[in-house]
Amino acid sequence: MAKATIQSATYWLDGEPLPYRLVRSGRRVKTISLEYKPGRGISLAVPSYMSNGDVARFMQSREQWLRSWKSMIAKAPPPRDWDNGAVIPFRGEDVCVIVDQSGELRRHDGILVQRSIDGGELRVSVPQGMEREQRDRGIAAAIEQWYIGEAKLHLPTRLAQWSELTGLRPERVRVGKARARWGSCSGRRNINLTWRLILLPDRLSDYVIVHELAHLREMNHQRQFWDLVESILPDARERRKELRKRSSMTEG
Repeated sequence: MAKATIQSATYWLDGEPLPYRLVRSGRRVKTISLEYKPGRGISLAVPSYMSNGDVARFMQSREQWLRSWKSMIAKAPPPRDWDNGAVIPFRGEDVCVIVDQSGELRRHDGILVQRSIDGGELRVSVPQGMEREQRDRGIAAAIEQWYIGEAKLHLPTRLAQWSELTGLRPERVRVGKARARWGSCSGRRNINLTWRLILLPDRLSDYVIVHELAHLREMNHQRQFWDLVESILPDARERRKELRKRSSMTEG
């Protein structure tokens, strides 16, 4: 059985090179998978028989997602600079990452992340003797999981506060991993938020939350919808402009 081949590739997005890993399956696999992993970047897995032209056309069809990923990658701290006091965003504030290799905080199953009491530092404890590449990938993955955990605590609480204030109550709230949208509201009155909102200042994540809550009454983007949003947040337009400057991700 032929083995999968992995090669470095580049896709030109908005006039700038976007490197990615192209994985061609050695088996008769018909599925295509495009993903981003902290510390490894963007990977595209395709069937072995897929032509370079088809690969390029597939990447072109996913440009909106690629722009979102590129924006997030640009905001993420370089994976090789963890030892030099890397700074990461959290609710609009800068948090300094401190890597501890003494193993004092380490759990038996790997890397542990703890935030300081004053909130200005994020201490990451890693097992001794880990190889550099494995360690850096592990730190990036552990911090992402920390982000997700914090988002699942903070965002539903924030939404509940706005829900109580506005009287707009969803059936269900879910914090997920969406990369193309900050949030969405379904016809079943379920609201989905991406954990990436935890990177933003509260005033911007609040805007997304209010935007999705407003869809519970107006399931459209017509004038009545925007009037409702602005009745709750008079400066909604300014918040929306700032949100769009930060990322190509959209509100649902």
